Amino acid sequence: MSAISAPSATVEIGSTRLSFVPDGVTHQRPGPQFTNAGPEFWDDHPDELDERGWMVMTFGSFLLQSGERNALIDLGWGPRTVDLAEMSGGLMEGDSIGGALIDNLGALGVAPTDIDTVLYSHLHPDHVGWIADASGSAVFPNAVNMVTEQELAFWFNNPAAAATGMAPDDAQAVVLKEQLSIVRDGESPFPGVNIMVTAGHTPGHASFVVFGADRRAIVLGDAVHCPIELVIPNLGFVHDVDPAQAAAAQARLDRELTRPGTIVAGGHFPAPIFRRLLDTTPREFALVEE
Repeated sequence: MSAISAPSATVEIGSTRLSFVPDGVTHQRPGPQFTNAGPEFWDDHPDELDERGWMVMTFGSFLLQSGERNALIDLGWGPRTVDLAEMSGGLMEGDSIGGALIDNLGALGVAPTDIDTVLYSHLHPDHVGWIADASGSAVFPNAVNMVTEQELAFWFNNPAAAATGMAPDDAQAVVLKEQLSIVRDGESPFPGVNIMVTAGHTPGHASFVVFGADRRAIVLGDAVHCPIELVIPNLGFVHDVDPAQAAAAQARLDRELTRPGTIVAGGHFPAPIFRRLLDTTPREFALVEE
């Protein structure tokens, strides 16, 4: 399988420009990913899969530009390709392919040294892939790394969590802590952005609200992986640490995302990355005017 090179998409929200910057893609069988959805569910929703029956999810970052400031939300999968069956001992099937983030940032006229802030939704491998380069140096040397206290404690004060292989590796942990700042629910870590804690996928998981006078966007992180989770809730993602909390976070997001003037920004969504969730029964999506 090959990587899908999704084009960068941009929306203007107040004085902030929000752009999705692709890094790569993962192809996976849907069955092992969603604990509450059996084969018949996917038979009834073939449009959620590619022509070979694989679920396609994007890797990438969201670039925030406000005045002279530049921030990234999450850091993608990084410059590597992984066979998921080999990595998981046969528990998973598919691939994860990254490596395009820096080139795609460059296409937007942004160098790694231009980034002053990195906001992390959480610290899973597909969100921290560009923290450190092969030599262990910071890829974004001028950036403050902002993460919730609960997220940091879960991975670095909890040996059982660290042993799962889902934590930042040693080099990533060093860089993360070199310029670390704790961010809390409701705070504004960057101009025009508020944090919304949406715990469940991980204990300190955060989504981010990019706001302007007449509209806003909510960057979901992994509170929602695929568009169908917003249309049909409670599918149960296999890597959620606390399924009940994750379901509550999705219910909160449903209320927030159906408010007028709100844009959905799904970092794992196949294109379109930016959508509107309509307050209909059942839920439906609409396109966003960029």
